[in-house]
Amino acid sequence: MANFVSQRISDLLRLREESVDIPVVGVNGTRSTVKFRVNATVRSRASDCVISLDLLIVPRVTGALPGMQLDTSNWPIPDELQLADPGFFRSSRVDMLIGADVFYELMQAGKIMMSDELPLLQESLLGWLVAGSFNADRGVSSVKICQAEVNDRRDDHLSLLLERFWMIDDKMTEPLNDACERHFRASYTRGKDGRYIVQLPFKEDANRLGNSRDQAEKRFKALEKRLEKCPEVKKMYSDFVNEYRVQSRFGPCKSFGC
Repeated sequence: MANFVSQRISDLLRLREESVDIPVVGVNGTRSTVKFRVNATVRSRASDCVISLDLLIVPRVTGALPGMQLDTSNWPIPDELQLADPGFFRSSRVDMLIGADVFYELMQAGKIMMSDELPLLQESLLGWLVAGSFNADRGVSSVKICQAEVNDRRDDHLSLLLERFWMIDDKMTEPLNDACERHFRASYTRGKDGRYIVQLPFKEDANRLGNSRDQAEKRFKALEKRLEKCPEVKKMYSDFVNEYRVQSRFGPCKSFGC
């Protein structure tokens, strides 16, 4: 369902690239990872159709299409039809691939069969498309395939993480819930506005923290210096700290100009 664009066109249009990490699976299970994505607006030459597409950037979308130069001088293509690609018969570079979720929205009802041996003409919002086989049994030495499966969910890895999470949760749910309930019952009060107020939990044996006071003071003073450079952020920080400390046994904070 993904849309793709070549690095060449992205650079040529100077599109703003966004970093991503999306695995792409192609034919025979070949895998690669797309690192960048862009958004672009595509406008039709044949109608007022405008679509916005998220496109994954790849070095090359596919090989040149069609696989060989075609002689269309005797093809009965009506002159009044506006083709999406007037030079469709020339083997040329492909720089964009539109995914199936958008492709079928572009298709229209019109369809013209030129003959049993020739491709058909399909109406679309981008203009008339020439689609189908022609001389498929001769003159072509390779097959160009535009197919890819995009999977940005990494299901196997996610499933393993979830399994580990639930294993840990099962082991600690009961004791943790009991401790939380005991702390709540022992320390909660009700404010005038009806809200519950609960003390922040602290370890009873502070000595188990070790000799960390000096390091904590250095980080605290470094934070003060950074906040002094931005009074607005300093005020927001102080308001936040006071909101949680004003009801505690420590009282309002004495630093940061509180």
